[in-house]
This record gives sequence, structure tokens and C-alpha cells, in this order.
Amino acid sequence: MSQENVDLVRSAYEAYNRRDSEAVLQCFDPAIDWNTPTSLAWGAHVRGIEAVAQFFQQLQPYMGDRHEVAIGELLDAGDRVVAIVRHVGVAPDGRDYDVPSIMVWTATGGKLAGLYEQLDTLAMARATEGAGQPA
Repeated sequence: MSQENVDLVRSAYEAYNRRDSEAVLQCFDPAIDWNTPTSLAWGAHVRGIEAVAQFFQQLQPYMGDRHEVAIGELLDAGDRVVAIVRHVGVAPDGRDYDVPSIMVWTATGGKLAGLYEQLDTLAMARATEGAGQPA
């Protein structure tokens, strides 16, 4: 079943990148456990599809309209998929950003039930929070 998990993660990223929020949310287990670095202004540890949907809505002021998740590698780890990706886009102040990230997804029953993300929080904060301020 692990190739199906890799395909599921890929389809979630593809839906996110084409701004199809309904398709993204359909990939998630209703009780998904979502964990992004809380040291970022937009980071959060939330549970449930509704909370994740709110998380996505709150990203735009930080990530801008052209944020995408560029897939580098998706590594099969059984019920987990390790995603080596990059957050790329244009911040609201017009600056380009490209920040590497590692996301570990947990899949169960054909749905994504957990996300744990680690990234260079300083680089991401400078790109998406510190617009126009000295580093």
C-alpha cells in the first residue's frame, strides 16, 4: 500500500499547487494531526479538517498568491511518506523565496492522517514575515 501513499501525497501537493482546496481536503483523514513549526507566525499544531482548512486560509498573507510546494523527492516509508520539498513563491512584498522543507506524512485507510514539517524557520520567517525589515 505504500506506493498508494506516495501517490496520495503527490496528489495533495498537486491539488494545493492548482489552488483546489476541496481536492486537497479530500486527501485528509477527518481527524488529521497537522504540525508545522509554531515558531513561525503562520505555524500551527491543529487537528481536524476544519482546522487545517482555516490554517490554509491564514497562510495567504504570509506566502502570497503564488506560493507552491515544489516536490523534490517522495520517499516511501510504509505508512509514512517523507517529502523533500521546497516552498517557492513571491512574498506579499514582491520578494521571491525558495525555502527547503522536509514533511513527514502519515497515511491510514487511504487518507493522510498526519503531517510533521521541519524547515529552515529563520529563512522562511525572513522571506514571509520580515518583509522590508532588516535581517
